[in-house]
Order: sequence, then C-alpha cells, then structure tokens
Amino acid sequence: MEKAADYKGDVATTLRAVANVYFEYAHRNPKLYRMQLSMWFAPSDSQAFQVAASLNLRQQEILENMFLRASNDHGNMNGRQRAYAATFLGILNTYAALGLNGYTELNQALVISAVYQFMHGIFWHGSKDLKKWT
Repeated sequence: MEKAADYKGDVATTLRAVANVYFEYAHRNPKLYRMQLSMWFAPSDSQAFQVAASLNLRQQEILENMFLRASNDHGNMNGRQRAYAATFLGILNTYAALGLNGYTELNQALVISAVYQFMHGIFWHGSKDLKKWT
C-alpha cells in the first residue's frame, strides 16, 4: 500500500492504485480481510481491536500523508487529510466487503467507481452546495 500511495502529482491515479491494492488483497485473502475488518469494528477496549489497531492506524497514516502531499498541488485539500483518508478507507472497506459477500465484483470498474465516488461525491457541485446544508 505504501508504494501505491506514493503521490506523484496525480490524485486520481494514486487513489486508483490504492484501491487496486485493497481489492486485490481482499480477493486473495478474503478470510484475513474479513477478520481485520471485524477486529477494527470490535469494541475499542477489546483485545481484538487492540491487535488490529496498529495496522489500521498505519493505513490511515499512509493515506493521510498521501493527501498531505497532494495538498501542495491542491490547496483546497489543506487540513483535510485525516477526513479524506478515513472517508476513502471507508469506501474501500465497504466495497471490498460487498465484493466478498457476492454483491459486486472487485474489478477495475469498481476501482474506477470507488475513486469517482470519493472524488466527486453524489451531488457535489462546489462550496455553494455546502452552504445549503449549513
């Protein structure tokens, strides 16, 4: 994942590389992926959560650093790296779980869809839309 998240000036390409890594890993290691997800959503004071916490936090950290580097090219991303990393991980984990449960295929079309959904949202047209909701 670290290699895939190495930002080199193109956010969409980097996010597609990261999504590919996640989906390939879930496809090749479905039991381990499910176990890791279940441990991440275990009670925070449980041993299961503690075992998975460092790995999950490392994934978050890698993506935060990628978004931080990207903010040098995209000033509107400044200060949002934590939220962006958590949101993108959430999308990837949800789609991977859907794939593992047979609701979708973990393929290139899903990679593109996940990245597009993350980057564009479902109704987002700019900051003026945010004012409608605040």
